Amino acid sequence: MVEIASENLTVTNEREGAGDTPSISRGDGPNRQPIPPVLYKYQEFAPHTLENLVRRQIWFSKPETFNDPFDCAIPIADSSASDADWERELQAYKEDREIQDSTLADFFPNGSRDPEVREVVRQAYEHTAREWQERTRTRHGVCCFSSVNSDLLMWGHYADKHRGLCLGFRTDTPLFVKLHPVQYSTEVPEQNPTEPFCGTTESPYELLRKFLLVKSQCWAYEQEWRLVHVEGNKAYGYGAGDLVAVYFGLEMPEAWREVVGKLLDGTGTEFYKMKRHPTKFAVVSEQMDFHPTVVAMKASSSTPAPRDEAPSPKTRPPPARCR
Repeated sequence: MVEIASENLTVTNEREGAGDTPSISRGDGPNRQPIPPVLYKYQEFAPHTLENLVRRQIWFSKPETFNDPFDCAIPIADSSASDADWERELQAYKEDREIQDSTLADFFPNGSRDPEVREVVRQAYEHTAREWQERTRTRHGVCCFSSVNSDLLMWGHYADKHRGLCLGFRTDTPLFVKLHPVQYSTEVPEQNPTEPFCGTTESPYELLRKFLLVKSQCWAYEQEWRLVHVEGNKAYGYGAGDLVAVYFGLEMPEAWREVVGKLLDGTGTEFYKMKRHPTKFAVVSEQMDFHPTVVAMKASSSTPAPRDEAPSPKTRPPPARCR
């Protein structure tokens, strides 16, 4: 298993939970924050959710499927590239392509970059940088969590209008060494177009942070944390005991609760039901002490749930959004 040892991103092979799939891991980077002991993932009650529970796995979506068009889509801004950056870029180009001195003299007449040539190179690298961005959006996988389990908006948006559930995962496990906090801003971060090619002053972690971990301030209520894998639209496993709690939504039908309880019976996972706060626009959790095997048997002999309370029969991958 990878050890947290440096500020830079490294590509590692996680040996526990997700097999030998390469993953992007963070060390004690410049934007580190205390990791909450438990992180939460809001889910709808659906076949793919139940399958993930049975298989002990979580889904990593590609950024191109997210519901925020600004997410993982920072602009390319050449204004952030200094003369030194451009000279460094040209030197890297010279080393890679073995440009002749005569050609370099054309690029640098009188020892300075020709403005017309700079514009041509800028456009070429901007095009290449956008291709690099697009590959990242269409290949990497991101799994989203929250540090809160009682947010009304997230229960409404990601957990089927409070009819779904919220999963609580302990974070002191191998899976979560790849954890990154999302940061919120009113300004869109810029990317120097020379960064992916010749390595300017920004570290690889800073590049990842700006591209995958910065969102609009309007999303700050989510208090989001992310796991990042190099391969997206794929499920990765977690260990036994990593799922410590399940919170049932305020409007979740009892029969659905019993299905989840039956699936997780004997795993040590604790169960909670969300309830209305008596004096506030809020929900609070109350631990449930039930035996799902017995209750599920009782439910099976009762009248079936109304049609609008039955789980969707659709079989499909998770919705195209960061959940």
